[in-house]
Amino acid sequence: MAESITITDNRTGQSVEVPIVDGGVAATAWSKLLPGVWFYDPAFMSTAACQSAVTYLDGEAGILRYRGYPIEQLAEQSNYLEVAYLLINGELPTADEFAAWSHEITYHTFIHENVRKRFLEGFNYDAHPMGMLVSAIAALSICYGAYLAEIFRAGLQSIPKGQMEAALALGLSRTQALWRVILPQTIRVILPPIGNEFIALLKDSSLVSILAVSDLLRRGREYASTTFDYLEAYTVVALIYLIMTLFFSRLVGLLEERMRTHGRQHH
Repeated sequence: MAESITITDNRTGQSVEVPIVDGGVAATAWSKLLPGVWFYDPAFMSTAACQSAVTYLDGEAGILRYRGYPIEQLAEQSNYLEVAYLLINGELPTADEFAAWSHEITYHTFIHENVRKRFLEGFNYDAHPMGMLVSAIAALSICYGAYLAEIFRAGLQSIPKGQMEAALALGLSRTQALWRVILPQTIRVILPPIGNEFIALLKDSSLVSILAVSDLLRRGREYASTTFDYLEAYTVVALIYLIMTLFFSRLVGLLEERMRTHGRQHH
């Protein structure tokens, strides 16, 4: 017979039976009987936030297990690759399974020599992947930020000075004139080059693959290195980039057309 507990609300006399499963009870059963009543449990000392099929942890008893194996047993009798196989597959590998697993891991760690020498050695040997990603984003941001700043500067300077003078003569403040008169005209001017820069940024994002960032191109390269279907893999990657580029080009074109139509209506 399954173990359970019975909870009674002395205010209403209502009771609910809650089954005990894996040493715990579901909070949903409590909330049905006690709506609007919260459980105060500092530091979650008596609350289980999730259920794990990988790790079992009992801090008070000093127990830590991975897939049912005590951590001290794994630390003394198993190596890193064996524990990785255990976490993924649920059981420690046999001799044949470990040989195949070691070969697969070793095979997939190969990278091109040019990538290693020219780019990855620019980072410390223990560099965190997040640091590489931040470096890639910073490089693209600085490069295209300079181009966009120049586009905005040129767009603002393309508006005749008489526009500002006329707005001020009509009683608008400089902020109102900039927001209501200058910027709407500037946006129509800079929209095409901004669209071009965005599409160029989309294509240049493939460069982050050389920093070991798992973008679309790197995924294609990884697939090709395992199947040796380089033509197929890079063709698919190229088609995906083409589709995204055509989509955003069409979107920018529609925005330009709408801006032109809106401008003609006001004129």
